[in-house]
Amino acid sequence: MGCSASGAGRVREVTGAQHTRETTDAKHVRQSCWVQYGGESLEPLLEHTSLVDAEFLVDLADKGGIVPRWQELPEVAKIGPANVWQLRCCAFHYFLPVVVLSYPWLDRSHPDRLGSTLQRIAPILRRMLKDVKQRSRDATIGVLWDFMSLPQFPRSDDFEKQRFKAGLCAINQWYAHPYTHVLLATYPVPVDDGKYENTRPYENRGWCKFERTISGLTKYSTCTEELGMEVRTIAMEGQSIAMPAKPHRGPPISPDVFSDQVRIGVREGTIAFTAGADEDFVIEQYRKGFVHAYENHTRIQFNGGWVHMSSLDWGDEEAFVMAKAIEYAVEHCSPPEEIKINIKGNRFSEAGIKALQEAQGGQFSFVF
Repeated sequence: MGCSASGAGRVREVTGAQHTRETTDAKHVRQSCWVQYGGESLEPLLEHTSLVDAEFLVDLADKGGIVPRWQELPEVAKIGPANVWQLRCCAFHYFLPVVVLSYPWLDRSHPDRLGSTLQRIAPILRRMLKDVKQRSRDATIGVLWDFMSLPQFPRSDDFEKQRFKAGLCAINQWYAHPYTHVLLATYPVPVDDGKYENTRPYENRGWCKFERTISGLTKYSTCTEELGMEVRTIAMEGQSIAMPAKPHRGPPISPDVFSDQVRIGVREGTIAFTAGADEDFVIEQYRKGFVHAYENHTRIQFNGGWVHMSSLDWGDEEAFVMAKAIEYAVEHCSPPEEIKINIKGNRFSEAGIKALQEAQGGQFSFVF
């Protein structure tokens, strides 16, 4: 009996040690993914921008609640420098646990007064939470939702005003990051109650155009999702992960072309801003975001200098647009290492390929 008991004790001891080592190793891998895929570059932004805990949003949706502005958001629902470890612990390959929402405001004073946007995104957040909880029970998803992430009007003091300004001026980095998950709320604006102040569609809004366009500069192919699109299941790291069908993705657009598109759209009435001054601000934000995205692509993440734009069903129209974007990047951006843009599997003719070949230079090259 004594021998058996002693043997069992040793088995339990070894098993416990193995469990501790495996847990530690898994944690190290997840935190390494946070570093490898550029999570550290987002941490300074948390000094002036709050992410919202997805668990709070799912619970709020289940209770039929309405999202509060930043000033009324409970502290326990905010993710900042002190608790960013909840995101570090669940990053994995080609994925950071950060959702960035692009959506239309429905009223000037509140973007989602009746909760329709919250109800639409809650199932997606619930699905993503289920995935990250498999990696760590302490893990969560951080959501950038401008109304809750930045101080809103009326801003009561200089602290709120400065925080809002700093956060707004850096908001392009959240969208442009290659591994944040951008959620595009492009579904039809709800008009059934007839009480919303602004029912302009997503595609006709200046801020939404900015957010979608800047998200397409270097974004990894599985890190953009459109609400309402079909969800598919893929195998990743030995697990089945629910992922959305890829939305249509346009080519990178140069800041000069973006400026022309916005100004012409405003003049012709196909694009509108709630505040007229936003037109110039958004154009400048796009220019700054474009330069930052390409200059820092190899600095902020360590997955090589690749940008993946393969098999997107692009033709010569997209090739000519992308050629202008890369010409601008060659002239205005100085990344420390080469950026290789994989455009295999598209439908470029010899003319499109020639335009792209002539555009590349410096630290930018295409892989056909």
